[in-house]
Amino acid sequence: MEKKNSFHPVIGRIFRAFVCAFIYICFRPSVRYRDKEKIKSLKDKPVIFIFNHTSYYDGVLASVITRKFRPYTVVAKDWYDKKGINFFIRLNRSIPIDRKNPDAEWFLTAEKMIKLGHSVCIFPQGSISRGGETKPYHPGFAMLAMSTGAPVVPVAIGEKYRIIFGKRQKILFGEPVYCEVPENTRRSTAARQVSGQMQARTEKLLCEIKNIEYKGDNSHDQTGNSGENQIDARREPSYTARGT
Repeated sequence: MEKKNSFHPVIGRIFRAFVCAFIYICFRPSVRYRDKEKIKSLKDKPVIFIFNHTSYYDGVLASVITRKFRPYTVVAKDWYDKKGINFFIRLNRSIPIDRKNPDAEWFLTAEKMIKLGHSVCIFPQGSISRGGETKPYHPGFAMLAMSTGAPVVPVAIGEKYRIIFGKRQKILFGEPVYCEVPENTRRSTAARQVSGQMQARTEKLLCEIKNIEYKGDNSHDQTGNSGENQIDARREPSYTARGT
C-alpha cells in the first residue's frame, strides 16, 4: 500500500499547498478551540482527530486545518480508487478503507503512520449524514487510540459549505482524550463505549457551533469536577479515558 503513495515528496508538498489555498479562499474556515493551549501542546506528536461528516469537502478541510500535525486522512476505498481523482486523493496523504468488506489493512497502515509520527484524521460515521444528526460512530478510531497511545481530539465541522460568499465555515476543536484499557477487559468492548462517549462530545461541539442546546444523552459523556477533561469511568468500568 505504501508504494501507491510513493510520489515525489516535493510534488506532494506543492499539491497540499494548493489544496490549503483552495480551502482558505473558498470556505474561509473559522477555527476555534475549547482549549488552544492543550492542542498546541500536542505539536510534533501523533494525534487521532475525529470529525462529524456532512460533505464531500470534509476530507480536504480536515487535512488542511490539521496540517501542522502532518496527517493522513482515512478515506473510502471507492473514492481512493476512483478514476480521475484517485491521483489527487493519494497525493493528499490518504489511507483507504473498504467500507463494503472491512479488513485490518487500514488499521495497520494508520498504526504505522502514527508510529512514524504522523497524525490521522478519521470520520467515524463511515458515511455522510444529512439533516443535522450524526450517524453512530464506528469504534475503529478508539481501537487505534488504545493500540498506539495517541490522544483522540474530537472536532466539529459546521454543516453547510458556502463557496467564497456567505458565512465562513466554522470548526471547533475539543480537548484531547487518552484512552486506556484496564486488565481483564476486552478491547472491543472498551472501544465501543469510548466511541459512544466521543460521539457525544463531538455532538456537543456541533451544538456549540450552532449556538443551540445539546439535547443528547449526557450519561455518555461525564466530565469530572476537578477541572480536567476526563470521562468518568465509573459508569463504564471496562475502560479509562483521561484528559491531558
